[in-house]
Amino acid sequence: MTTKTFKMGDRVRWDSQAAGIHAVKVGEVIMVVPPGATPEIKGAGMARAHESYVVLAKTDYSNRKRTYWPLVSKLELAP
Repeated sequence: MTTKTFKMGDRVRWDSQAAGIHAVKVGEVIMVVPPGATPEIKGAGMARAHESYVVLAKTDYSNRKRTYWPLVSKLELAP
């Protein structure tokens, strides 16, 4: 298993699916979350056992940005 690591300011992308709609999200890492911690963002859920990242990205349906806490396994560097 490859361990992915990113840093603040990295531009990342990931695939997302909700309500049967597939989307590709692209954003900037704005917070590195240490193992066992939970970021203070809406709907964050439970702490993760590994380093993770909060990303600021545009939504698909507007120009507004929101914060996401995607799974690290889904993230990759964006061009």
